[in-house]
Amino acid sequence: MLLMNYSLFKISFGTSKKNHISDIDIDANISDICYATGDKFIFASDDTHCLGLVEGGKVKFPWIGRIRKKGNEDGSGQSALLNAPISVCLNVLGNICVVMEDGGSRIREIEIEASYASSRWGASQNRFIDRYFSKIKKEDSKEVSCAVGPNGHIYWVVGAINRCFKCNASTITNLVGNGHAGYSVSNNLQSSLLNGPSGVCSVGKSIYISDKGNGCIRKVSGDSIGVIYGNPLQKKAMSPSKIVGKKNVIYFIGDGKKVKYLSMANEGDGNIYESEGLCSICLDEKNNLFVLERK
Repeated sequence: MLLMNYSLFKISFGTSKKNHISDIDIDANISDICYATGDKFIFASDDTHCLGLVEGGKVKFPWIGRIRKKGNEDGSGQSALLNAPISVCLNVLGNICVVMEDGGSRIREIEIEASYASSRWGASQNRFIDRYFSKIKKEDSKEVSCAVGPNGHIYWVVGAINRCFKCNASTITNLVGNGHAGYSVSNNLQSSLLNGPSGVCSVGKSIYISDKGNGCIRKVSGDSIGVIYGNPLQKKAMSPSKIVGKKNVIYFIGDGKKVKYLSMANEGDGNIYESEGLCSICLDEKNNLFVLERK
């Protein structure tokens, strides 16, 4: 068994002081983590087809799913079967963990207190999956990220097909992008090109997308899209990936090794923390920033 050593800690803004939460030493890759509630965090392991739980600094793995046993079965705890969970986020009420599976083609919901996994969307949506995902090799679909908006809508990006999707109840729409990689701004969001989007978050009534290949962060408000960070024509900005935000501040990982902030109030930005082992970031309900790092 080859253990991977991860550290979860809180960063004090302005001081880079690390407040240790937990060490996670498991024989698995961790693709994402999100704050749940109280002292709980949920992390996804795509290569083992499982979710893990950190509660009170203690690690439970697997929490949902069976190690390296993939499938699409609803159930409680290890009776459920998942298929390469790659991104996780919390719903508006804080009682459901939304999970993106299978390269971004399926959505699962986890009732946190009951530890119960149920299919939200994707298991029977073969037409949608065939249309957008049939030509993607699973090993090329690692850039997937999800977020929940204040209205309960689920948003997610899939870098391999250069699109941002939206799920409202049981209706799925292609929000931004037409599948081709590039940069453009159009009155029609679906005609506006993205290039390997790798992160998404919802702040207020706007959606923010890490447009990694274009080296910028895009803002979607209503039917319009713009750039709030970076210059996609010069591509001098660092490539943004995982992005989270609340109120007037966005945090994101740049170039895979820097945690940066972007203030919408004064349009300032800067570095918070730097490490070659950065895996993911998340926020709690008090806007505290947490970092998951491979040691």
